[in-house]
Amino acid sequence: MAYALRALGKEVEVITSIRAASVDGVPGVPDIRIAPHATANSRAIIMECGDLARTGSASRAVFVVNIDHHPGNSGYGQINWFDPGAAACGEMVFDVVRALGVR
Repeated sequence: MAYALRALGKEVEVITSIRAASVDGVPGVPDIRIAPHATANSRAIIMECGDLARTGSASRAVFVVNIDHHPGNSGYGQINWFDPGAAACGEMVFDVVRALGVR
């Protein structure tokens, strides 16, 4: 999603509240900022997370887009895209990227 937004000329920062060693070596991972919270008054796209409280890092965002496929999603975003038929959020993002016509 970050790559697609950047291709559209958007300023994007990917953050997480914890480091996941299991993804070391994956392209883009070294650019992810580890932070306890997003910048105050930021906007956030949160994927693969059924409840905002689980994110930690996005709790200061003023506008949240929630993209998820897990049953039990609490619908915490101002925009909620919930598709229980999707195998993964990556599948959902692929559809967005294709619709936007970006690489």
